[in-house]
Amino acid sequence: LPDAIDSALNQTIAPLEVIVVNDGSTDETAQVLERYRGRVVSITQENGGLSAARNRGIVAAKGDLIAFLDADDVWLPEKLEKQLACLEEHPQAALVHSQLYYWNPQTGEKEIQRHRGRHEFAGHCYHRLFLPSGVIPSTMIVRKGCLEKVGGFDEKIRRPTSQDYDLCLRIARDYELTFVDKPLILYRRHASNFTMQVTACLEDELYVVRKVAQADAGLRSAVGRSAFDERLFALLFDIGYRYHDSDHSSEARCYFLQALRHRPFDTRVWSLYLANFLPPKWVRRLRALKSFWSSVARKEIGRASSMRG
Repeated sequence: LPDAIDSALNQTIAPLEVIVVNDGSTDETAQVLERYRGRVVSITQENGGLSAARNRGIVAAKGDLIAFLDADDVWLPEKLEKQLACLEEHPQAALVHSQLYYWNPQTGEKEIQRHRGRHEFAGHCYHRLFLPSGVIPSTMIVRKGCLEKVGGFDEKIRRPTSQDYDLCLRIARDYELTFVDKPLILYRRHASNFTMQVTACLEDELYVVRKVAQADAGLRSAVGRSAFDERLFALLFDIGYRYHDSDHSSEARCYFLQALRHRPFDTRVWSLYLANFLPPKWVRRLRALKSFWSSVARKEIGRASSMRG
């Protein structure tokens, strides 16, 4: 938290205000904030989840532009300066985001992962965002009027997962986005980072995809029936497989059955669906047997390659 606050206060263009929302934390957040008395606006509320905390900050904000910063992340000094200049060049855009560094604070290592294609989420990019988004909240600045019109963050998404994806989709449906192709934040990687909670992220992403599809009857034809079905299939299959892998058979069957609605003749999904009617210990034995024979096959392939060499 101190790293995040300091990075906001030490911008080359000072923010109008820095608002910290303490969402019912039980750690030393209150003591940390005491050190910043008079320099930040501190709001404390009962725990309501990440969406509720961000919405509380939006309502309290006095400025016309809202920038988000999660406590895990750090803004680089020119973050606001570069993005404000970008918004001035693109007055039609309601949201600006940027490239970022993935950062390991223990080693100091940082890297850019350009293959995520964040530069594609600019202009009218609603349909590209659906397949899916690469916008990170701590990189964003959004016009407050836009947030008021689209309704802020969805407070039904309590876990720190897909509320930013949901918001970006709703913004992109009616507004343009713009992008600064330069790393402007350090996105912290550590063992407790919420992105490691993969199943929760996938389930909430599925909620968002279904929600936007229900709200936009023309979305399936706009993105293409095949791409639309593949988007849903991939999410359903991934969630089902993770439940299968952790011996939650009833949940796995539920998601595999839904996945089959999008790929009814997929033999692998049928096999996994039926396997989850077996006792868990049988499934584990089958998985171990499959792993054994896969290992044998790899060794045989390696031996054959060596002989040819």
